[in-house]
Amino acid sequence: ITVRAWDQTEGANGSSGVDVLSSIEKDKPFSDNSVTIPVNIEQLNDAPVLTITENTVAQFTEGNGPVIVAGPAIQIIDVDSEELHSATISITNMIPNEPDFLATITNGSGIAASYDVGTGTLSLTGEASLADYQSVLRSVTYDNLSQDPAIDDRIISFNVNDGVDSSNDASSIVRVEAVNDVPLLDLNGDSLSGINNTVYYDKDGTNGGGSINLASGLQIHDADNTSLIWATVLLKNRPDGLSESLTIDTTGTNISASYQDSGRQINLTGLDGLAAYQKALRTAIYSNKLSRPNRAIRKISFTIQDASLGSSNAIAEIVIRPQYVFFPIITNHGSIQQVIEEPNDRC
Repeated sequence: ITVRAWDQTEGANGSSGVDVLSSIEKDKPFSDNSVTIPVNIEQLNDAPVLTITENTVAQFTEGNGPVIVAGPAIQIIDVDSEELHSATISITNMIPNEPDFLATITNGSGIAASYDVGTGTLSLTGEASLADYQSVLRSVTYDNLSQDPAIDDRIISFNVNDGVDSSNDASSIVRVEAVNDVPLLDLNGDSLSGINNTVYYDKDGTNGGGSINLASGLQIHDADNTSLIWATVLLKNRPDGLSESLTIDTTGTNISASYQDSGRQINLTGLDGLAAYQKALRTAIYSNKLSRPNRAIRKISFTIQDASLGSSNAIAEIVIRPQYVFFPIITNHGSIQQVIEEPNDRC
């Protein structure tokens, strides 16, 4: 800035557009000499500005996979920088022991992503354009791998940095919906494939008939319930009529057993733990009073239900195995041979 003296004989304080040099030549009121005052202009960095459309909410449903957190609702502006250096996305209200996950797609952007499951923080690093960072932030997803997730809203906070200053924090919400997982019933135990069971009734030919346990290795699992409220065991086919029936023992539990159709169906009711229902169902017995039962395969259906009304069922099959008698006969040549004969009531 150039400064000259002024004797105030002409002009007015604060005037603009005065021809100072011409005034000097015509012996006007401005001094010939001047003083120059340097002015240093310091450029200050403008922090990036991050915005998310108000009331942006994502809906996560258990078991349906990850959801986009904010998508196109995210906008990044930086008036004096065309690039960003980093970004941080975090779950601000982390819930202990919840398997919450944040992820994003960085393909071809030059941005690296890493997630810290302990803090719920997704970190982005690498110099890239505003557009690339905006695209990567818009692709951030939330997921929860639990079969019984906490249903509290998750607050997701976004922040970017241009290498000098960080932006403001902007947040959006993820609503979490839990879905009831049906209880799992496995009649043959966890160590064998499948959930059904086959048992072999070896009392054919026994006076007064006999009985057999249907599922002594039965297992019950439920990812999000610790108790059941109901179960039933049903003999689906009954070729020997009232001669065959089912029984069950509920001793030591809070379960009540009621019998229908002379033991063809047993209903178990009462709120009790998975272990209690497992214990009771393992005692399910099939009985047949006939010494010569019909050899049709019996099918017995087991059904369980949890407190959230989720249910599952499995089938036990009974195979009636005939018993054989071994006795010797003498041939025409005097030799003795052993013959296998199915027992019957005739000689």
